[in-house]
Amino acid sequence: MKKNLFIIAATALVLASCGDVDTFKNDIQNGNEDEAINFASFTQKATRATENSGANYNWVFLTHHANFAVWGYKNTEITAVFNEDAVTAGGTSPDYTFTYSPKRYWDKSATTYYFYAAAPATASMWTFNGVTNDENQDQSAGYFTTSSTLTGTNLQLETPRTDLYDTFKNKTDVDKLIAAPCVVNKAQFSQTVQFNFIHILSKLNITVRKDPAKLASQTVKLVSFEVENLKATGDFDEHLHAANTAGSNDRWDNQSGAVTYAAKTNWEITTDANYIIESLVIPQDADYELVHLDGKAHAAQPAVYYADLAEYNAAHSTAQLTAEKYAALTTANQTREGYNTATGENIATDEEFDALLATLIKEAAVPAINAVTKYASANAAAASAPYFKIVYTIQDGANSAEQFTAYYNLATVFNEATSLAFNEGWQNTLNITISPDEINFCANVAEWSTNTADPALTIY
Repeated sequence: MKKNLFIIAATALVLASCGDVDTFKNDIQNGNEDEAINFASFTQKATRATENSGANYNWVFLTHHANFAVWGYKNTEITAVFNEDAVTAGGTSPDYTFTYSPKRYWDKSATTYYFYAAAPATASMWTFNGVTNDENQDQSAGYFTTSSTLTGTNLQLETPRTDLYDTFKNKTDVDKLIAAPCVVNKAQFSQTVQFNFIHILSKLNITVRKDPAKLASQTVKLVSFEVENLKATGDFDEHLHAANTAGSNDRWDNQSGAVTYAAKTNWEITTDANYIIESLVIPQDADYELVHLDGKAHAAQPAVYYADLAEYNAAHSTAQLTAEKYAALTTANQTREGYNTATGENIATDEEFDALLATLIKEAAVPAINAVTKYASANAAAASAPYFKIVYTIQDGANSAEQFTAYYNLATVFNEATSLAFNEGWQNTLNITISPDEINFCANVAEWSTNTADPALTIY
């Protein structure tokens, strides 16, 4: 999802996603009965993802990880042919290589192989489930589980720029990938097994710029920017729910804790939209919560009603009321039946009457607003829904810089009424524009008043 926020807030589609189970590199079989089993990951444009999004497999695997782990079975044996064996990616475009040791070879007496892969090939990162390794095993039933804890790695922390980096290779926060299961039938033996990987985490991107019309000559600096209270940990279970190309985080559970995503401090904002946050996110729902811009608690405010019929009609030019209807509508504790009797109207439903009553309100009531509260493990229940805090300064000429601070609920700036979904394999992008209203002045001067007791004097 992408949103523009004018300070100010649009949803970008996604990252690369999971592939078709029968997508293989088409090499000619050479008839060698001892042909080694070889692997590849996508290096050219292939089919669109069919698991957790509809994005293309446009990215080279080696850009994202140096290796992946493989599990593989043939239908003639219970014992796995591959059991979390690491396949190392290497080479340069277009001659990428995928190597492992020791070599395994196609068994021409088998009729089917099942292959599974996950990246990176880090020990104890992945748990492979579903294949029982006994006479009752179903080799097609394999699936992955894993747990992730994020620290808030931000690819744009040191050098904000107008483009995304898009790769977390060798970063503290790990961009976990799984491939769609590959079933290889006998006719496809000796071909290279092609894996297409999807991202199972989510991603958040945020840009900021200054309004080129309002702040072209002013110096605007980002003092600090933090996204708070997104969950830091979570558990992934591939078979918990069916994958959903429309976007889902249902395969993630037990999200907990909180992580801070921080941008570069004391950085000059330009008229270009530069990314200040590019970070992995545990798939989750970021709840909506009413937040005041100052981040403080505020008492509830009652509704404000129009003062009289004239003010009401001035605001409702196409639906004005007569004095009789206005008087009946504003009668204390008025009911639909009472209003119909007093006016001769025939409003049929309570919902229609309630809608008419609502037109009396000039300003809606505002519920009580809680102060923004950062997550603390000792008082986790009191933490606010995910939000961000932005602190920036504006300096005009040689004058002193003026500082501004504001708080925003994440779901609110994405125009979500209940929650903002961070779905696996998808990214949410927020574009912020600093666009303040200039303080302007005007003035009038009162005329001299004349004293009504002004005497008249005649001098002779």
